[in-house]
Amino acid sequence: MSASQRGELNLPISTQANTVHLGCQTNAWRIPRGNFQGFLAVLDRIRSYGFEGFETGFQNVEGVFAHSREAQVQIEQKGIRFFGVHIFLLQYDPKTCLAPEDLIRRVAAGAAELGAGCLILSGGATSALEHKTDALSGAAEYCLQEGLPLAYHNHPHEFHQQGAEVEWLVSGTDPKRVSFVLDVGHVHLAGGDALAFFRQHHGRITALHLRDFREEEQVPLGRGTLDLLAWKKAIEECRWTGWALVEEERPNDGRPGDTAVAPASQALRRTFRTEAPERKNR
Repeated sequence: MSASQRGELNLPISTQANTVHLGCQTNAWRIPRGNFQGFLAVLDRIRSYGFEGFETGFQNVEGVFAHSREAQVQIEQKGIRFFGVHIFLLQYDPKTCLAPEDLIRRVAAGAAELGAGCLILSGGATSALEHKTDALSGAAEYCLQEGLPLAYHNHPHEFHQQGAEVEWLVSGTDPKRVSFVLDVGHVHLAGGDALAFFRQHHGRITALHLRDFREEEQVPLGRGTLDLLAWKKAIEECRWTGWALVEEERPNDGRPGDTAVAPASQALRRTFRTEAPERKNR
């Protein structure tokens, strides 16, 4: 098997200065909970495909919070940037529809010590949006004390009813303290318009989660109906410099790993990578 078939690309999927950063979530691969060495091995896979950075779930790193200095060194040795730690739960605090405050505080402190670039929170659907925005603002205040930016990550429910919940969260939080990770796949499943939301709120968006679908079934990025060129155009027109991250979130906890990330990296390379101009002999 050649290096390119393994995804071991000599050149990174790099973008020029002041443009979008390209990364990958670790959730494409199955990592046993508490297996930090397995997590580090996944970082090797992500780097081998030329990605600039990664995002991971908190369960992959919480076991090393007690010896964060050593763990941080091991992560940094992988040579890719640690974009963020994501708290996603199956059940949330019934009042705030976010993770419990003690969990947010613990993960924020640990993530900061590991060198993560931000803390990402998902949440549940609620009609008591005042409680949710207040809790989100409180979490942002604590993260600020840790020197860690906070971003909120959507699921489909925030984009139901013409995006009523997500618009409430945008308008009800401080733009200097709360940003957003726009999950394009979840917006698609909700029947929303992710591109329109991005164009309107790009100043609040720190990252995109990119997924692709064909007839409502998720397929590797670049093999479905997601118009990556339209996204490139919007990103360039908005002069947006956030992160675009490959996400593989399959039903029944499917973890396609390299079989999905390899074509995704190729699709991003075709779309975003700018080759240096060829020199002509004089």
